Amino acid sequence: MSGAAADTRVLSPVSRGELERRWAAARAAMRAQGVDVLLLQGFSDLSGGGCFRWLTGQQTGSLYPRSLLFPAEGLMTVVENGPKEGRARPDGRDEAMPGIGTRVFTTSAPNVDYTSTYDAGLVVKEVRAAGWRRIGLVCSSAMYYGFRAMLGEQLKDLE
Repeated sequence: MSGAAADTRVLSPVSRGELERRWAAARAAMRAQGVDVLLLQGFSDLSGGGCFRWLTGQQTGSLYPRSLLFPAEGLMTVVENGPKEGRARPDGRDEAMPGIGTRVFTTSAPNVDYTSTYDAGLVVKEVRAAGWRRIGLVCSSAMYYGFRAMLGEQLKDLE
């Protein structure tokens, strides 16, 4: 979709310039604190979705969780509902997904307990592959319990 026209159905879209200003501010704060990556999870615009939209310009859009890894350097990674084990690599310049370099998919659903760790498992893989050591949790009280619990267990060796 690179170069595609912006979706006219989006109310109050966030401009690319404003997103770049936000990214620069967040990254400056991250550098000052020695944080490698910010992690947040949004699953509705009422709970955690505002943080997701602040960094991506996108609404979370449904009750399925969307997890975001916002690195101090480079493009963002989104873990979201879709074909299990699927991946997509937008170029970061796509108007529909500005700043997003990787999308990783799973079939998690908040009302199906055994899927509660699916998103976290993918986040752990992405964190390990990138070599990030210091993670800043954003709005952790809005994360699903299973997601947050697995992260705490699987990433306990990190800061």
